[in-house]
Amino acid sequence: MRGILVYNIQYKNNVTWKSQISSYVESFKKLGVELKPIDQIEASIESSKIAKNFNFVLFYDKDVDLAKTLEILGLKVFNSSDSIRLADDKGTSFLMFEKYKIPTPKTYIIPNFYYQNASEFASELENAFTKNKFNFPFVLKSRKSSFGEGVYLCKNRNDFEKLLKKHKEEKFIIQNFIKKKKEAIDYRLVVVDKKIICAVIRKNKKDFRCNSQYGAEWSELKIIPSELKEVAFKVCEKFGLVFAAIDFIKDKNKYFVLDVNSNLFTSKISKICNISVTDFIAKTIIKKLK
Repeated sequence: MRGILVYNIQYKNNVTWKSQISSYVESFKKLGVELKPIDQIEASIESSKIAKNFNFVLFYDKDVDLAKTLEILGLKVFNSSDSIRLADDKGTSFLMFEKYKIPTPKTYIIPNFYYQNASEFASELENAFTKNKFNFPFVLKSRKSSFGEGVYLCKNRNDFEKLLKKHKEEKFIIQNFIKKKKEAIDYRLVVVDKKIICAVIRKNKKDFRCNSQYGAEWSELKIIPSELKEVAFKVCEKFGLVFAAIDFIKDKNKYFVLDVNSNLFTSKISKICNISVTDFIAKTIIKKLK
């Protein structure tokens, strides 16, 4: 059995990405399976050849059209193109949360303006926010944001207009800002094949984002509340995810889903929780192919 791991070429020389890819290659090697890393350009050009010579795809890119192409050619893709599409776009994710009554912070999807920048309609947008009981400060998120990038805290209308003008090609959602007294806190659960493999609590005294690159400190969450487990399982079921990392925030004793990560980075959380997440994912993929 042979598979390919599709990754984005812009991260070809990134140390973290190299480590992630190597971890997967080793995990599949333990199972007697060859996993060949291929960037998305090669995968798109050689898609027909790949379909003839490989059995599956571990897709670590966000190009949904490429993932769909590989599926049409008969390859089993993990996670599927539909799952990646639902998880990668925060606006689409929010609609899924609404449809299936999954708790998430109050959210507004900023409409498309096509040939004009949304900043030109800041006044109208602010009126819409007010009617929907949104107040400054709120969180402005790019619908395609990852690693905390493209996530901003808007303290006033001036911040809001500046960000829209600066990132005029981006599509955004806004969310209620859940402020903590001393530090930002969130929770990440890793789900593989309907099981919680590990979980961490992330804290940051320097920034409202709990990503590593913004100074957050991670520690293992050894006792996982049943409410978190139930919601994490429901998200994976409704999104069709074989594996994922689900991020939560707590407000007034209730947990809310912040993000769904279909292409999770595993190195740090594996080290903290003393397990190999890639081993679990590799075993699950092979099991589903039999």
